[in-house]
Amino acid sequence: MAKRYVMTVLAANRVGMLAALANALDELGGNILATSQAVMDRFFTLIMSVEFPEGRPREVVLDHIQAVCRPFAAEVSLKELADDDACDSVPDRQQAERYVLTVSGPDRPGVLRRLAHRLAQDGIDVMDLQASRVDEGRQFRFFMEIYVPAGVDIGRLARDLQEVEPQGTLATTLQRRTVLDAMMCPDPPRFRDKG
Repeated sequence: MAKRYVMTVLAANRVGMLAALANALDELGGNILATSQAVMDRFFTLIMSVEFPEGRPREVVLDHIQAVCRPFAAEVSLKELADDDACDSVPDRQQAERYVLTVSGPDRPGVLRRLAHRLAQDGIDVMDLQASRVDEGRQFRFFMEIYVPAGVDIGRLARDLQEVEPQGTLATTLQRRTVLDAMMCPDPPRFRDKG
């Protein structure tokens, strides 16, 4: 049985960082389960769910990864996951529907705070968030993937999100993830053979 970890890496972005990290994982017999990586303000940032063989001690894994990533001055953390690490406050995703929330507007302090509080009111879990400033820093844009629990009034939620900015200057779009997936990668229709 394998041991599962969540690993985070932060380093100045340089060519070869991901290759070095992938080598270290391979040398340790690691298996990547999921990963998210981005370069933000010239920093390489990564969070990864990874598993290693049962007999491989956490300290050996961490020491090896840190040694391989030392030329990149990387900060590496490794948290072991156990089956009982699940948070009680995370909603049951089997009973939730995935949506993508897009928000844009003038760059003002407090917008993310108000959005996050409104989502939390309905027990909505934010699974992915990407944000950036555009238009020479005068505007912002958020993209969030969220899990909306069954029973939440989507029309009301959409109206409330539109109004979290008191000046009414936000543009918000709330779309089912399944609809976006179908638009980006439609499957050809399948016809049953009548013969």
